[in-house]
Amino acid sequence: MESRLFNRCSGVLNILIISVIVVALVAGCKNKSGLTVSEYKKIKSGFVSPADTNKVWCYWYWLNDDISKEGVTKDLKSMREAGIGGAFIGNVNPNEVNGRVPLFSDQWWEIMVHAVKEGKRLGVDIGVFNCPGWSQSGGPWVKPEMAMRYLVYSETKITGGAKIQINLPKPKEVFQDVYVIAVPEAEKNLRSISEKKLIFAETGAKTFEIELIDQTSIKANTILLYPGKVQLSADCELFAQQDGQFKLVRSFVYDRSNNALNVGPDPSGPVSISLPSVESGKFKLRLKNLSVKEPKDVFAEIRITEQALLERFVEKQLGKMHPTPVPLWGTYVWVNQDNGNSGNQGVAAEDVIDVTQFMDKDGKLIWDAPAGNWVVMRFGMTPTGTQNSPAAPQGKGYEIDKASKKLIDFHFN
Repeated sequence: MESRLFNRCSGVLNILIISVIVVALVAGCKNKSGLTVSEYKKIKSGFVSPADTNKVWCYWYWLNDDISKEGVTKDLKSMREAGIGGAFIGNVNPNEVNGRVPLFSDQWWEIMVHAVKEGKRLGVDIGVFNCPGWSQSGGPWVKPEMAMRYLVYSETKITGGAKIQINLPKPKEVFQDVYVIAVPEAEKNLRSISEKKLIFAETGAKTFEIELIDQTSIKANTILLYPGKVQLSADCELFAQQDGQFKLVRSFVYDRSNNALNVGPDPSGPVSISLPSVESGKFKLRLKNLSVKEPKDVFAEIRITEQALLERFVEKQLGKMHPTPVPLWGTYVWVNQDNGNSGNQGVAAEDVIDVTQFMDKDGKLIWDAPAGNWVVMRFGMTPTGTQNSPAAPQGKGYEIDKASKKLIDFHFN
């Protein structure tokens, strides 16, 4: 009995001690904040009954042009009753076809004006997305020269030692010139093994292999995998036959699982992987953990070459980005490139000649070229092709150039 009474008293005492500590901490917080009782009550009442300036906003999607004045009024009344102080109108059209009230039609404008007036009457502020759809910021008013763009180039080989007059091709139909350079042509006798008719053999559970063979050995410095019609991600292993056995050369990830333009403007750009100058005439590529059932039409071409190229040059210029909006921490972390004994295949900066001034507005180059073989590269900008979406056809257009304050002001105004 005494033991139970002691335990009961100890429990009560512990509760009292804890209560005192909590009260002391709360009191300390109040003192440190410097708030008076009236100030605290004012803040508390602001949470219980928010002022109009503090009320929450919401997205208000007008889906597939299915809107009416009556519906707008009902929605706004419901928002007011729920304590919503403002709504952002988003003209979102997942079907991307005109609905009952087509975007930008006279009736659509009438309903838009009605929404603003009704919002004022009911005490719900109205805002509007900066373009139709919920993705990107663009529209039909964005001309190609105002769009998000990236650099592309064409190559023209010439022989110097004479006055050159030649038309340089545009790399893209929609194109803005930036500059023209000439670089010495690389070594011509670099060899490669290439295969376009690709048939893989299944060698295990979700494991497929293909061999690339040449009559003579090459010193492999790069493997290029060009995407095919079918999107794919896979773990890859490249082997080279040496001394009668296949030896592992490189392991890498191939990911072309999303060819949409909003994750890179170069969906057909190859995956380039550097190799340590391994010498062989017989190679084997193994695919594992495929995102598709079988590797059919996943590559347009596989090429192993003696040419030393920059590893993942497409990804490094953001021609192809992570396939989802949530990249991994190491997505854009690149390992140091090792091309083994590939030699110096690069071009020294002092050997590059700027010949921009010698090309006229029509793309004709007139230049007294120094002796030697040259590659003339015509660089310029072309739209990435990304458009705002999902939106009705008359509401879609290029994404505005977000790197230009002038063009951003144009878009919003």
